[in-house]
Amino acid sequence: MADGARILVVDDHKDNIFILEQLLTRNDYRVAVARDGVEALERATETAPDLILLDINMPRMDGLEVCRRLKSEESLSNASIILVSARAKEGDRVEGLDAGADDYISKPFSPKELLARVRAQLRLKGQQDQLRVSNQSLKEVSIRDALTGLFNRGYLDARLEEEVARLERVHAPLAVAMVDIDHFKRVNDTRGHLCGDEVLRSVATSVVSSVRRCDVVARFGGEEFCVILPDADSHGARRVAERLRARIESETMSFAGESFHVTVSVGIAQFGEQAQSPADLIALADEALYEAKSSGRNRVLVASGSAPVEGLVPAEEESGPVSSDSGNVAPG
Repeated sequence: MADGARILVVDDHKDNIFILEQLLTRNDYRVAVARDGVEALERATETAPDLILLDINMPRMDGLEVCRRLKSEESLSNASIILVSARAKEGDRVEGLDAGADDYISKPFSPKELLARVRAQLRLKGQQDQLRVSNQSLKEVSIRDALTGLFNRGYLDARLEEEVARLERVHAPLAVAMVDIDHFKRVNDTRGHLCGDEVLRSVATSVVSSVRRCDVVARFGGEEFCVILPDADSHGARRVAERLRARIESETMSFAGESFHVTVSVGIAQFGEQAQSPADLIALADEALYEAKSSGRNRVLVASGSAPVEGLVPAEEESGPVSSDSGNVAPG
């Protein structure tokens, strides 16, 4: 991590703060200050520092407790902490490092040593930040379908297990919609697989744009998609499914200078007496999907036994591009 890093200086003596602030500012670091432990936590939350120079002996809350609290907060735990103290015994250093500090420097210290330790910690933090980004990217790859950008089957199965387990606590309805592109083989056979890929991406985008923000969209396999609809009975799920069916039917697709339309069939099942496990729910929705395709395609059918919960019709959420906190990402 290069110069310009954010550093929070925490000390209850104004002379110490002045010296450290001047030293760090001259070396192109951005400096914020706090004069006791409580203020340190507040300033850390406000400024999100890359590194904290933290005195131990302070009023209201000592540096060791501040260190423990910082490391226990997920949003602040990535900041490097160097404890700065007049305590120089081995036991003091061990206690400080056990509290979560990344380094410990005793007073009095030379400016060159302090700056060297600051640079070392910032380099290490930069490497750790890059590793976290890489790990997050690998995680995203592991749960995403490469072609459409939707969640993949593995993530779908895990998320459906979670939703079913949640029902035991909240006793809310849960529905699943299976979406299949009609006559998709004909698209591949007559227009080629590259066109088929474009159709899959386009339909995926339309599905994501048509469902509610709380819904989870995944590619189930081939030309089939699955939508988990939390807190929706079969009545509410049908409304969502009908919206996405109509949207896809109305959209004009084009490939190699030619325009065409595709449609989808949708099968819906609600968790209940006939579907009391994730596998049952998928199977029941798949049966309804098969019936929809057998009876003419381009339609939405609800599995028998998936009647709406009496007196419960979930409020319709605004459709549209799904927000970033939902996890669904409309493919680009």
